Amino acid sequence: MKRPRLNDGETLGLAVALRHARRRRKLTQKELAKACGLEVSFVHRVERGRRRPSRPVLQRLCKALKLDPKTLDNARIKPTHVRLAELTLEFDELLESLTENADVAEQVMELRQRVRELRRTRKAARA
Repeated sequence: MKRPRLNDGETLGLAVALRHARRRRKLTQKELAKACGLEVSFVHRVERGRRRPSRPVLQRLCKALKLDPKTLDNARIKPTHVRLAELTLEFDELLESLTENADVAEQVMELRQRVRELRRTRKAARA
């Protein structure tokens, strides 16, 4: 059973920012974890918004990713965008497990539809 995410804009913003920074550096979660002296599972949970790293751990992550920790202080997602960020993270998880489970393709399509509907709703609200 999945653990619930820390459902706030700060944690999700941090998760998205760290994942994008790691991908820009072309590092795997395993390589990042090794560089920081962390478990791969911990890095995975941080990038999924399930764990919030302590300040010292965050500094180690920033050092390995060559990021200024102050930039992550502003990595906050607006309350109206939290659900979209959650769906994006869930979508990424499903894509990663696509090869492991035949039912995942159907789940991915359902999730994509929910994301599209959420985007349409947000777009209509702005108009």
